[in-house]
Amino acid sequence: MSEYKLNIASVFLIIKSKKDFICFTLDETETKVVDYILTNDLTRYRKQYQQFRLLDIVKKENINTINL
Repeated sequence: MSEYKLNIASVFLIIKSKKDFICFTLDETETKVVDYILTNDLTRYRKQYQQFRLLDIVKKENINTINL
């Protein structure tokens, strides 16, 4: 797992989400999340984003160092 930069509002939404997956795209340096979506339908959004993670695993991380 790698660490990527997210703003506090995004971290809060991810932690409080009832969805199963997060799909996201990174910037050119691959250090910052540029675009993401929280979804239950992975097959629908999988090809539109670079990477995806299961949110249950992400939520177990420390909120200050969320790893995707």
